[in-house]
Amino acid sequence: MSKVIGVVGWKDVGKTFFVTEIIKLLVSKKFKVGSIKHAHHDFDIDQHGTDSFKHRNAGSNQVIISSSKRWAKIIENNSKKEKNLDQLIKEFQDIDIVIVEGFKKENHPKIEIIANNSQIIN
Repeated sequence: MSKVIGVVGWKDVGKTFFVTEIIKLLVSKKFKVGSIKHAHHDFDIDQHGTDSFKHRNAGSNQVIISSSKRWAKIIENNSKKEKNLDQLIKEFQDIDIVIVEGFKKENHPKIEIIANNSQIIN
């Protein structure tokens, strides 16, 4: 089971900035890091006009985009209940640490960002 560290806070306080800094630090120490970002709205990872967008828009419930560099899987929930954090974490393979941005109501260790002074002290 991977270690889980969460970062929570109000909108626009710098959560993503701190998450990316934490990820960089852990990767520099040779940890295999996975990350989960919670979105409160409809979102797309494939852009309008791309082939994957056209597949999904045509009605495909699952779309896999693959290249020699990376692959991604898009799954439409189709009005099913959103997966909880534990279910999402189980989707990872071969990860040492999972960094979670959001999911403040889930039961995992969290760092709360109160304000962003845009300074990191090393």
